[in-house]
Amino acid sequence: MNGGDYNLTLEPLTGARTILDIVHEQCPFDRMLDVGCGEGAFTKAALDKGIKEILSIDYEHYAAAKRLFPKEHYRPVDLNKPWDLGKKYDLAVCLEVAEHLLPETAEVLIKTLTQHTDTVLFSAAVPHQPGDDHINCRWPTYWQAIFNQNGYECIDNLRPLIRNDESVRPWYRQNIFMAVRNEKTAGKEPRLDNYIIPEIQDLILRKQYYDTVDEERGKLVKGRVSFLTLFKIFFKGIGNRAWALFRVKVLKKR
Repeated sequence: MNGGDYNLTLEPLTGARTILDIVHEQCPFDRMLDVGCGEGAFTKAALDKGIKEILSIDYEHYAAAKRLFPKEHYRPVDLNKPWDLGKKYDLAVCLEVAEHLLPETAEVLIKTLTQHTDTVLFSAAVPHQPGDDHINCRWPTYWQAIFNQNGYECIDNLRPLIRNDESVRPWYRQNIFMAVRNEKTAGKEPRLDNYIIPEIQDLILRKQYYDTVDEERGKLVKGRVSFLTLFKIFFKGIGNRAWALFRVKVLKKR
């Protein structure tokens, strides 16, 4: 699922390689599990890196069409239910997946992840982050609390390194963190920062604008709103987008 529901042209493999290089340097791994693999950018990046033992799981109908890796590395799994692969991995990757799953399965997902590895690379969409089928968008601290309940501490060691790296897709730069098994310190570590980077803010404003225009256009057709109101919404949207783009292109470079 990771990254597949955003219509942006940024090459997914470039960012996946950047992230995995950092993770491998900090925490070397030989066996990787890619949970909610989607098209498989992280699986392909790991294979290119020489990682031989990789298993990627996702809903069959989602991942089969555009997989970037050989089918022998893939297994269809219903991620809304507990799953058991019968072995443990050095690293589990679960990126921009949890927001697509039923809210009541959040704790099941994290518990199942922790049963398969001692180290998890994790990210999930924050509230209002646009995307297809987002039904459980939460702040990083929400997921941190669940990892803590399972004896894992969460470490914000990646975002400072990739926050301004435009080769990495913005949702990873905003949401990604590591969860590592450590029952003695789990829950005692600093809380993860909850924030929205300018690129995601721009996506949010864009979606809010189009949603509002569509709603008001419908009212106009039914005679419930004036053209003047619609024009005001239009120009307000332009102003909001201009400010968001200014933040992305100018302020973040200072």
